[in-house]
Amino acid sequence: MGNSFFRVNEPSVIHQLFDQELVAVHLATGTYHSLPGIAGEVFLKLGPAGAFLPDIAAELAARFDAPLDVIESDLETFVSKLQEQSLVVSVDRTRHADRIPVLPVAARRAAYSAPRLESFIDLQELVLLDPVHDVGEGGWPYAAPADQATPDSLLLQRCRLAGPNVIFERFDSETVVMNLGSGAYHSLSGAAEDIFLLFPNDPTTWEIRDALARKYTVDQTELETALRDYLDQLVKSDLIVIEPPIEGAPERELQLSRMDAPGLFAPPRLETVPQPSFDAPISDDLAFSTGLPQFLNIGHGPHSLPANPFAPKRYSVRPGDLLFSTAGVAMVISDRDSGRYFKLNEAASQVFRLLDYEPDVSQVVAALLQTYEVPVPALRAAVMILLRNLVKVGLATLTTAGSPSTDLKEAGSGGGQRMAFSGFDVVVYRDLEDLLKPLNVLPGYRSKLSLKEFVSQLATYFEETERCIGGQGLTCSMADRITKIRCAGEGQSAQLQKAFEHLATDQSGAGLTLHVWKYGSVPASPALESFFAHLYANWSALCGPRGEVLDFHCESLAAIFHPGPDTLSVVDFETGNAFYVLRDDSPLPFWELSSPFRHILHPWFSSLGLQYTHAGAVGGLNGGILLAGKGGSGKSTTSLLCAADGMMFAGDDYCLTDAKSGHVFSLYNTAKLKGLEDFERVPAMRGRSFNSDSFEQGGLGKGTFNLSELWPERMAKGFPLRAILLPALSRARDSFIEPCSAADALLALAPSTLAQLPASGRADCDRLASLAERVPAFRLHLGSDLDQIPALIRKLVG
Repeated sequence: MGNSFFRVNEPSVIHQLFDQELVAVHLATGTYHSLPGIAGEVFLKLGPAGAFLPDIAAELAARFDAPLDVIESDLETFVSKLQEQSLVVSVDRTRHADRIPVLPVAARRAAYSAPRLESFIDLQELVLLDPVHDVGEGGWPYAAPADQATPDSLLLQRCRLAGPNVIFERFDSETVVMNLGSGAYHSLSGAAEDIFLLFPNDPTTWEIRDALARKYTVDQTELETALRDYLDQLVKSDLIVIEPPIEGAPERELQLSRMDAPGLFAPPRLETVPQPSFDAPISDDLAFSTGLPQFLNIGHGPHSLPANPFAPKRYSVRPGDLLFSTAGVAMVISDRDSGRYFKLNEAASQVFRLLDYEPDVSQVVAALLQTYEVPVPALRAAVMILLRNLVKVGLATLTTAGSPSTDLKEAGSGGGQRMAFSGFDVVVYRDLEDLLKPLNVLPGYRSKLSLKEFVSQLATYFEETERCIGGQGLTCSMADRITKIRCAGEGQSAQLQKAFEHLATDQSGAGLTLHVWKYGSVPASPALESFFAHLYANWSALCGPRGEVLDFHCESLAAIFHPGPDTLSVVDFETGNAFYVLRDDSPLPFWELSSPFRHILHPWFSSLGLQYTHAGAVGGLNGGILLAGKGGSGKSTTSLLCAADGMMFAGDDYCLTDAKSGHVFSLYNTAKLKGLEDFERVPAMRGRSFNSDSFEQGGLGKGTFNLSELWPERMAKGFPLRAILLPALSRARDSFIEPCSAADALLALAPSTLAQLPASGRADCDRLASLAERVPAFRLHLGSDLDQIPALIRKLVG
């Protein structure tokens, strides 16, 4: 058989064991293969680390009733077929004749059958369907950039040392490396040393290749082949780990440590220094030659044992800040750790829900077969690819917990006629990363105030401030609930209540009372002074990932600090008292003036079952529409065009929605414009922005406008919703409306809303999903003829 060494072609090939059959899928071709019995066993023995065929043949001969030469011949034929399908690759290895294991022959050997490979291409299109793809700025999906090149080229991957067990020392003519877990140590020189000394930088394979090319004169194909083989040796020796590259990381120009003597390029090799037996002491000569102290006589510990290749991989939902809900048949997931959000089609959503049971691939397939009519081999392959990708994008993780007790067939949606299976689809969106990601990850300081003391002292502090500098108030009707705003002093605090003047009422009582004032107007208690001093000096020491003040933020009290404008928002759900504390007289940014008290109104109305929603709203006598989408999608432009045309206005960016009744309620009478060119669309707004950072006043911010001063008769407190519109800018002249799914509406509503509300959670997702399912959704393609837009919306609402 010769010195034949082969390994599985990972990561291009993925595989999974099902009872006595192994299924392998080549991701580049979409072909899937069945390897039953001995074939699957041989494939697992090759594995990603590789093995010599004579070693495998000797082991099979000891267990199966067949001559060694017959097994060797069958094995060569079988591996040749694996090579033809690019399932395994040959690796150059030096092997000594005495390495063939001498194994005791079983008294009764099992029946033998030659290993065989069965390949299927009839459902190639289904398997090739990439279940995870990105979405571009324009909003349309595009294929995810491949994380691998063609089978013959060098994969773009990241290399790193395999943990603290790997130590190395550089000497004049060599570098000595030791794996403390196995006790093996190696001498490196030439290109082998050049490459290894790059690993502390966590280099990519391409960065290593380019660094070598700057030193050695060598054909790139020869260089890439030699580099692949050497990295394989390092992985097999547990010296490095190879992983996918970091997304968005710039390519670096790494410098080799030794550039003095380029010479001719020789393929790098991992030279292993002979290891003494565990019981023998390390000699002085050996200790000197490796640069290692004599006490490093380390045997093989349990952690160095290879993982059982027959053990099925099992999966679970990745722990962390994942918020998800379903509208229609699709699921929307917001990952507030990575800043990405996802849309999963019906089949992928079902698999994600099954992850609660920590299943293996076989159990997922069994559950899906209750719902879908699909050949089992193809479904297995598609599930393997999906789970691999869910782990890759951070929605799932491998788990080591015990087997699930629930029969997952019961978790399927069977019971009726099974549906045709059209594949999995997961779309990745990255456009809200800055908003979704956590603000802070290193809390530390602890306040000495108790929860009750904190609330009581804030109330006392406001009353003392108002007594000393005076105040003013406004009583409003928000969503038919009475809210009172009390502002101590004038200036910024008083200016904030102007956004609610269109909701003014003379009704008495209040479910919620907001207290607004500036810190430092009068002295606070010593405990509060200490708290605010720490908050303003180093807010990240007191706050959680989203600005929640950890000492006080809980089910009965919401406490959010917003760095930048440096505002503190506190809501006491038991008493209905809320506190909004400004740091000083610094001008507030436009977003605080146009939509104040977000971190108070959201948690308060959430407790009443209403949803603070990132959306605009306009309407007429028979109801209105909700304008949903991320910033820049056209919500403000559309709402202002409709208001200018005489329609009723309930908001351009934020409002309250009630999923149960299908109503929308106004919060703010403000609207925003980006720049002077917007005045061509709405000329009546010119010269009316009131924020100091407005572009009209020489600032860099949007202009904020009070529409109740311009069109008081067009201000609406709310109306029943007739539709959810998803505006999208178009290059065409004509605007038009077309139906879309509830899942599309949820995708437009949920991530952008959750991203801007620190105290948001699963309940917000569920309310938004209910609204998306209750109210019909449409895409509004905004053309250049702006006069058409209000007419289209009037016609829609009737």
